[in-house]
Amino acid sequence: MTRLFRLLLGIRNRHYLLFDVVVILLVPAFALALRLDTAVVLQAYIPDLLAYICLSMLIKLLVFYRFGMYRHLWRYASIEEVGVILISILSAGFVFSIVYLLVLPVFPDIPQKIPRSVPAIDVMLSLMLHGGIRLIGRMYSTEQRKRQRNGGHGDRRVLIIGAGNSGTMIAREMIRHPDGDLTPIGYIDDDPRKAGGVIHGIPVFGSRRLIPDIVREYHVSQVLIAMPSVSGRVIQSFLKIIEPLRVSTRILPSVSELVGDTVEMRHFRSVRIDDLLRREPVKTDMREVRSMLKGKRVLLTGAGGSIGGELARLIAQCDPDEMWLLGHGENSIHSIERELQEKYPHVSIHSVIADIRDRKRLCEVFRRAKPEIVYHAAAHKHVPLMESNAIDAVSNNVLGTLAVMSCAREVGSEQLTLISTDKAVSPTSVMGATKRLAEIAVQLCAREHGVNYAVVRFGNVLGSRGSVVPIFMEQIEAGGPITITHPEMKRYFMTIPEAVQLVLQASALRGKGDVYVLDMGEPVRIVDLAEDLIRFSGREPYKDIKIQFSGLRAGEKLNEALFREGEVFKRSRHEKIFTVLDPTFALSSSLISGNGSERILSSLAEFETWVRYKLLTLDDRDALLEEMRLIIPEIEELPQAIADPKE
Repeated sequence: MTRLFRLLLGIRNRHYLLFDVVVILLVPAFALALRLDTAVVLQAYIPDLLAYICLSMLIKLLVFYRFGMYRHLWRYASIEEVGVILISILSAGFVFSIVYLLVLPVFPDIPQKIPRSVPAIDVMLSLMLHGGIRLIGRMYSTEQRKRQRNGGHGDRRVLIIGAGNSGTMIAREMIRHPDGDLTPIGYIDDDPRKAGGVIHGIPVFGSRRLIPDIVREYHVSQVLIAMPSVSGRVIQSFLKIIEPLRVSTRILPSVSELVGDTVEMRHFRSVRIDDLLRREPVKTDMREVRSMLKGKRVLLTGAGGSIGGELARLIAQCDPDEMWLLGHGENSIHSIERELQEKYPHVSIHSVIADIRDRKRLCEVFRRAKPEIVYHAAAHKHVPLMESNAIDAVSNNVLGTLAVMSCAREVGSEQLTLISTDKAVSPTSVMGATKRLAEIAVQLCAREHGVNYAVVRFGNVLGSRGSVVPIFMEQIEAGGPITITHPEMKRYFMTIPEAVQLVLQASALRGKGDVYVLDMGEPVRIVDLAEDLIRFSGREPYKDIKIQFSGLRAGEKLNEALFREGEVFKRSRHEKIFTVLDPTFALSSSLISGNGSERILSSLAEFETWVRYKLLTLDDRDALLEEMRLIIPEIEELPQAIADPKE
C-alpha cells in the first residue's frame, strides 16, 4: 500500500488521473444505457456493472500508465501525443474485451449479464472523454500563450519562408516556447497548393511576391528562411526581395550541415556569403569512407589549418585507431588536439610539431606512427607572398611533398592524398607552379611504385584562413573600402565541408596517380561576392562601403580553370567528382635542359635531384619560373599589373 501511495504521488498528471478514474466509473453505465436505449432498467445490472467497472478500472489504469498517459505534458501536445491517446485507449479496450468476453466466462460465480456490445461503446466514449479533456487542455494552454504574446512588449513578429517540414517544425517550436519572444505570423511558400491553408494555426500567405506587402502590413521584424535543401540560386532570389526591406534575416543551414531530423531555433544563423553559392551538396558515401578509416592509423599534415582541422574532425568521426596531427604552428595544433580529445576520447590522438622539409625529423615521426593512410594538407598557399618568397615555396610545396611521400613509402603506407589547387592549372604564379610540380611528383611516385597515391584539386575555399571572405568582412567592419584587384576577376568556390568531403571521397576511390576535381558549377565574380557581403551587413555598395580596384598583382590571373589543356577528364563513380586522365604525364613529356642538351625525365629520384640541385640554386624568380617551364610547358606568361578600370 505504501508503494502504491508513493507511485500515485510520483505521477506527474494527477488531475488527469483523477478525471480518468471518474470517467472509468461512469462510462460503463452510459454505455449500457445507450445499448439498452433506456436508463430505467439499470438497477437490474448493478452487480454486473460493479464487476465490469472494477475490471475496467484495473486494466485501463495499468495500460494508461504503461503507455505513458501520465508522463506527457499535455499542454504541449502534438500529433505524437494524440497517437499515445489512441494506442492507450484502444489497447486497454482490447485487453479488457479479451478478459471480459473470453476469460471471465470460465468463472461462473462472477456476474456477466452485461451485453457483449457494451465494451465497444465503452471504447468510443472513452476516446471522446479521455482524449477530449487532454486536447482541450492543450487548446487552452495555446490560447493562454497567445494572449501572453499579444500582451507582451518587444515581441518580434516572424515571417517563415518555406511551409515544408523544417518551416512547420520551427513554427511549432515558437508556439510551444513563448518565452522566446518570437511570434510566427505566417508562411511564404511558392507551392500554390499550400496558399490559403493553415498549418499549426498559422496561415500560408502564398508566393514570394507577397513578401514586401506582408512585411509592411504585419510589421515583420525578422524573416527565417527554412529551406535547407534548395539551391543557392533559390536562396539568392529570396534574399534579393528581402534585403531592401531592412529586416533581420536568418537562415537554416543546408541538409548536409544539419545533424539529426529535428529543427530548432538554435540551428538558424545569420546569412553568410556561402549561402549564395550553395549548390546541391556533395553527398559523400560516408559508409565507404568510414569503412576505409575505421581502425586505421591516419597521419595528417597541415592539421592546424582550416582545411586540415576540418579534415581531422571528420576523420575522427570515422573511428580510426590512431590519429597523428602534424603541423608547424604549435597553437593551432594544440587547439585541434584539445577539441578532438574532448569530443572523441576513444580515438588515440598524437600531436607532432615538425617541418615537412626536415626529412630526418619527418621519417622519425612516420616510423613511430606507421600510418596506413596519409593526408598531405601542409603547403604555402598565398599567391602574392610566394611571389616574393619563391625559393621557400619550392622547398615547402615540392620538396616537402617529396619528403612526405618518401617517408610514407618507407613505412609502407597504403594510401596518400595530396591537396592541390586550381592555381596549378596553367599556372601564372610561383605558388601555382610549385603545386603543379607537387602533382607531378605524386603521379610519378604512384606510377613508378604502383602505390595508391592521388591528388585532389581544390577551388577557392570559402571561410578558409586568408581567403577573400574573411578579408572582406574585416574591411567592412573597419568601414571600408573593400579592395579587389579587378572587377572581372572570377573564381571557382567551394565550402570547407565540400572540400573536406572531396578529400575523403577521393582517397576512398583509391586512384594510382589520379587527379580528382570537384564539380563546382560556374565561376563567380569576386566583386559580386563583395557587393553581397556589404548588403548582408545592412549597407549599400559604393555608397556606405566603397569598393576599390587595385589592378592584378604579380602571379594573379583573371580566371582560373579546373583542367589544363591536354587533360582529359571524366566523371568518377562519384557523380560530383571528376577524374583527370593526363595523357601528357610528366614521365613521357617533361624535359630538363642540361649541358646544352635536352633529356627526358626518367624517375622520381631524377625529378627530386632536379628540384633540389637546379631550382633551389636559382635566386631570381623569373629564372626559376623559366626553369620550371621545362617541366611545366603550360606555364603562362605572368600578367602585368592592371590599373583600376574605374579610374
